Amino acid sequence: MKQAGTLILLFSLALLSCNDSKKTTYLPSSIGAINSVVVIIDNELWNGSVGDSLRSHFASPVVGMPMDEPLFTMEQLAPKFFTGTIRNTRSILYVEQDSLNLAHVKSDMYATPQRVGVIKGTTKEELIANIDAKADEIIASFKDMEIEAVQKRFNRSLNKETVLQEKFGISLKVPSIYNVSKQEDNFVWIDREIQKGTANIVVYQMPENSFNNDSTLVKDIVAMRDSIGAKYIMAQMLRVR
Repeated sequence: MKQAGTLILLFSLALLSCNDSKKTTYLPSSIGAINSVVVIIDNELWNGSVGDSLRSHFASPVVGMPMDEPLFTMEQLAPKFFTGTIRNTRSILYVEQDSLNLAHVKSDMYATPQRVGVIKGTTKEELIANIDAKADEIIASFKDMEIEAVQKRFNRSLNKETVLQEKFGISLKVPSIYNVSKQEDNFVWIDREIQKGTANIVVYQMPENSFNNDSTLVKDIVAMRDSIGAKYIMAQMLRVR
């Protein structure tokens, strides 16, 4: 009985030891600019049809922006350089011509939060097929994580301005670096300086029936945005000059 009791005790201690080791597993905080992806891929694949397929999905222009902006900024590295702190990048895309044919997303492999899209294929054609099949899922995973990262940064220091609540009855979390540049009865312009100009938040109200045609919704929104911008923003910028 003593031997049985000793074995049970040792087994219990072993389980406790395993649980403790899981609790002490440490992952560094991930790094990287917002909406940027490190692509680990051979130079030959990157400069050919496989790279073209990746860019068509992950660096396609964002619909509705005043200027062409890619969905993600992509930085390519050959696999031999995938070492050190670069592994801690928040969004990673690993593409390899290999003996396996697969595509999936992994979480927190080297840092946290982190998403690693893994795409493999035995031929270039298989790689492209896997990119086409899994790109939307990987992009959605990256974007969800980017939104959380932006929200955390915003919440560190929020603007206490109440103009949006007063004029439109809405609340919006805006970083303290933004300032109200102009406000009228149905218009508020909030902006901040960036390296190549300004980042802007423009708020205004339109009638409910302003957008009746779903097929032209994006086009109509862009046209309305340009019209409002010309009326309120461009006019003020010209006066400043």
